[in-house]
Amino acid sequence: MPDDTPTPEQIRARADALRDERRWAEAAEAYRDYLALRPQHWELHVQLGHAVKELGEVEDAIGHYRHAGTLAPLAADPRLQEGHALRLLGRGAE
Repeated sequence: MPDDTPTPEQIRARADALRDERRWAEAAEAYRDYLALRPQHWELHVQLGHAVKELGEVEDAIGHYRHAGTLAPLAADPRLQEGHALRLLGRGAE
């Protein structure tokens, strides 16, 4: 009997497609599904941050960006995105 469970790659592709369609709530859910299987994928924590930021959950987005930064301490993108989110909250000095 075939297994209809989507692969992590299929989940990611769906999440990215939903993001591209600006369907933020669904994209966030799909990114969470992916990250449940691949929790060390820092780039997808950044994408989840983007999705929740677009939903107006900027504080949550900062948490996702910071987590991505702990997974990839030499990567600049998580810190850059965190800075953008902090500015949205009027906390750019942080």
